[in-house]
Amino acid sequence: MTPPRTHPLETKIPPVVVFGAVWLAQWGWARLGLLPTWPVPALYAAGRLLFFLALAIGVGAVVHFVRARTSIDPHAPAKASTLVTGGLYRISRNPMYLALLLILVGRGMRAGDPVQFVLTAAFVLYMTRFQIQPEERALAAHFGEEYAAFRRRTRRWV
Repeated sequence: MTPPRTHPLETKIPPVVVFGAVWLAQWGWARLGLLPTWPVPALYAAGRLLFFLALAIGVGAVVHFVRARTSIDPHAPAKASTLVTGGLYRISRNPMYLALLLILVGRGMRAGDPVQFVLTAAFVLYMTRFQIQPEERALAAHFGEEYAAFRRRTRRWV
């Protein structure tokens, strides 16, 4: 059997760095002011709420890993000693990445600029291809049928 193709960027750039780069791109684009914005007070408020929801999701996801005493290292998913499938992980296989995504969506809502969402989509595409898919291969190899069952019942993002 041929091993899956890999790319040099797979699991190389920490997810928080990818998030930071997209967040800075969003901020920079907003500062340029090249397009008219459509700020809507309700969307601004919803964006703020989304930030706090994302914070709760992200902290909760990390707490699940700490309680399970398993590795949280995104560079080495095969180091995981336990497959975490409870709590937030019943809703999303990647609640930590989901939390980062929600922060970017909330920022876009607050900015009222459609380009913000293009940058957010780039985050999703990058994370899926270069972080999540390699993690899934490693977890499938490490946990076998247990991970396959988890994948069947739980969505990747939400």
